[in-house]
Amino acid sequence: MPNPVIGRPIKLTVERVVAMRADYATGATTVRALAMRYQLSSKVAWLTLIGRYWPEAGGPVHRPWVNAGRTAPKKLDAERVVAMREDYATGQFSVLALGARYGVSRTVVWKVVIGLFWKGVGGPIHTPRARAARAA
Repeated sequence: MPNPVIGRPIKLTVERVVAMRADYATGATTVRALAMRYQLSSKVAWLTLIGRYWPEAGGPVHRPWVNAGRTAPKKLDAERVVAMREDYATGQFSVLALGARYGVSRTVVWKVVIGLFWKGVGGPIHTPRARAARAA
């Protein structure tokens, strides 16, 4: 059946979309394999699987951004953030040492210590020194 707008045959029907989504939901196939099987581009196959295309078709829609309420356990809480800031304020620990101690990256430690992360939590906030201007 040709598409009345473009004149090309329609590759997907409601039944094929439901079958494609069901195949992907089993985990036995990849987006690329489905795209080849249904003669689609990988982009069209992906957008069909996540429900951007054919939202009314039904079938199990893949939603990678929904984690069903499961999240990774947090490495930091308010108590540990305050302790981290106090440890850094003593001058006895480097950012790298604190990262190893609390199980986070040195970037996270630095952003916690200067107050970019966990802004509403107490503890001493470090104010970095301004760098001296370079001579040209």
